[in-house]
Amino acid sequence: MARSDLDVTLLVYEPDAEVWMHRMDGVGVGGCFRGREGVRALYGEPDAAFERGSWTIDRLVDVGDRLGVRGDFVG
Repeated sequence: MARSDLDVTLLVYEPDAEVWMHRMDGVGVGGCFRGREGVRALYGEPDAAFERGSWTIDRLVDVGDRLGVRGDFVG
């Protein structure tokens, strides 16, 4: 993720993954992104809004069949 290598990043997502984005509505990124193609779209939206940006993982929460990830995007 930090290297912006989307093809490698997608390998860690299950085919039926759901990613919810919060607090990025002001730049046109928000809502739910489903599946690997949804995740691909998710990464494309900040790229369209910002010339440069980076993701940082803040916290991981493993609850068995789900994984919660809190991260920050700076652009």
